[in-house]
Amino acid sequence: MIPYLFKSIVCMAGFLLVYILFLEKEKIHRFNRWYLLGSIIFAYIVPLITIILPEHAFPILQNTYQLIARTTNHTVDSVTILTPVPKRESDSQLIFVIFTYTLITCFFLLRFTRNIYRLLSTVSKNRSIPYKGARLVLLKHQTVSYSFLNNIFISEADYINQNTEQKLITHELTHVQQKHSLDVIFIELLQAISWFNPILFFYKKAIRLNHEFLADDAVIRAHEDIPAYQLLLLEKICLHSTITIASPFNYSVTKKRLLMMTKTTNHAKAVFKKLAVVPVLAGALFVFSGRIIAQGTLPEIANRMLKNVPATKEGISKDQFDDYRLIEQRNIAVNKKGFEMLKWKSVTDEDRDRMETLFKKMNREQQSQVSIVFTPPIPPSKKEIPTQDLLNSWKKSAVYGVWIDDKRINNDALSNYKPADFSYYDASRLSKNAINYGKHYVQIDIMTNSFYDSYVKKTLAVKRYTMFFWSKTNAELHKKISEKRKADTE
Repeated sequence: MIPYLFKSIVCMAGFLLVYILFLEKEKIHRFNRWYLLGSIIFAYIVPLITIILPEHAFPILQNTYQLIARTTNHTVDSVTILTPVPKRESDSQLIFVIFTYTLITCFFLLRFTRNIYRLLSTVSKNRSIPYKGARLVLLKHQTVSYSFLNNIFISEADYINQNTEQKLITHELTHVQQKHSLDVIFIELLQAISWFNPILFFYKKAIRLNHEFLADDAVIRAHEDIPAYQLLLLEKICLHSTITIASPFNYSVTKKRLLMMTKTTNHAKAVFKKLAVVPVLAGALFVFSGRIIAQGTLPEIANRMLKNVPATKEGISKDQFDDYRLIEQRNIAVNKKGFEMLKWKSVTDEDRDRMETLFKKMNREQQSQVSIVFTPPIPPSKKEIPTQDLLNSWKKSAVYGVWIDDKRINNDALSNYKPADFSYYDASRLSKNAINYGKHYVQIDIMTNSFYDSYVKKTLAVKRYTMFFWSKTNAELHKKISEKRKADTE
C-alpha cells in the first residue's frame, strides 16, 4: 500500500508542476479545469496499471517464480521452487495505523458534513428567488455574494435597494451554470480521505483559482468593461465568505485575476501546450505503472514439461500409482514457510529408477497428479553472446555477481574479455532467502567458447530422463503470495 501511495503522490506532484509551469498562466481555462481534475484521477489510477513486457525486454530475468537448479556437468538433475514470503507488519502496528487513519478521516469528513449542513440550512432559513435557472438566496446580514450548487447567496438589503452589482451576479451565475461546486466537493472529499497527501492542498487552490478565471472570463464577455470590473474587485477585496466550501467572490489571489483579464493567448501556442499534455501522461504511465515480465505460471510450466513425455492410454494400476506416491511422500519435507521441498539426497537410485519406469507407463491424467515428474533429457542451451554494453554493466559488483565457467571472478576481470570470447550467458535475480555470495542480487553465469563446446557435448551425451519436482501446494502458496503483493501495492 505504501509504494502505491508514494507513486500516486509523486505522480500528482509532477502533474501539478506541469500545470503551474506551463498551463496556469495561459488563457485556456476550460482545458485547465479538466486537466486538473483528470490528472488527479490519473495519478491514483496509473500505479495500479500493470504493463506486461515480453520476456526478453530486459537482459536480467525477473522471475515471478525463482527456479533453483542443482546441476551436474551443466545438466539439470532437479528443479525446485523457492520464493520468499513478504514481511508483514505486526497486528498491533496494523491496528494502530488503521485506527489513527480512521480517526483523522472521520474528523475531516465530519467537518466537511458540517459545512454542507451550514450551507443547506442557510438556504432553508432564508427567502429565495428563482433566477435564470439558479436561485438567489437573500441573507439578512451584509455579505459579498458567493455561490454553492444551484444557490447564489447575496445580501437581502442590497437586493431590495438594487445595490447588487450585475457583474457580481453574472460571476456567481457562471459558477452555478458550470457546476464548479461539484469540483469543490470532489476535491474536499478527496482531501478528507487522503489527508496525508499534501499535494491535494495545492490542487484545491489551483482548482478554485481556475474557477475564478472561468467566471471572470464570462463576466468580461457579457459586460465588455474590464476596467470597471477590475475596480469592482478591488472594492470588494476585504469582504469574504466564512464558509470555505462555497465559491467566494474573492477566493483567488486578486492580483492573478486582474492580470489574467488582460492577457491574450496565441491560438497556436495554446494548441501546442494542450497537445504537449499527451507525452506527459504517457511518461507518467511509463514511470509510475507496474511492469512485469511475461512468463508462464507454475501449472503452465508443468504442462510444458509433460508435452514431450511419453504416456500410455491405459495408465498404471492403482497399487502402482499408490506405490509411486508413497515414494514421493517419504522424500518430501515441508519447510518453516509451508513450502514442500524434495529431499534430493534421500532419493536413492532404486527409487528414482522405479519412479521413472512407472511415470513413463502412466496416462496423462496420472502424470498431472504427481509432484515428481520425468522429462526427456534437456537439450543444451542455444548460444547467447553478450554485448559489450552488458559486459560493462556487469562490472558493478554491488549489483552483479559474475561466474565464468562455473568459477566466481572479480567483476573488474571482465575488462580482460570481449564479447567474442563467450558463447553463452544467463542472468538470474536472487531472492532475499537465496544463498548469496556478496552484496549483489543478480547472478551472472557466463561460458567461454571452449567451455560451452564441452557443455554441449556432455549434455547431448546424457540419455537419462531428467527428474523435476513441483508441488500444487507450492503453486497455491505462490498464488496467495502474488495476491498479497498485489494488494500491498494498491
